[in-house]
Amino acid sequence: MSPSADAFVGETLKTACDEALKQIEAKEYKTDLKAAGVNKIIEIALAFEGKKVMMKYRAAE
Repeated sequence: MSPSADAFVGETLKTACDEALKQIEAKEYKTDLKAAGVNKIIEIALAFEGKKVMMKYRAAE
């Protein structure tokens, strides 16, 4: 789920994306994918505020 910057009161879109990536790590979404044999995983975080959008991504290990 893409967190809205409003969910992170006083934080920037960059910080919201960083928090989203931390959430992806904490919830261990890649565990099921790796168990299914997926080797290349890209974690993507989206944050938005009105019409402003920021995306950050990283390759999962």
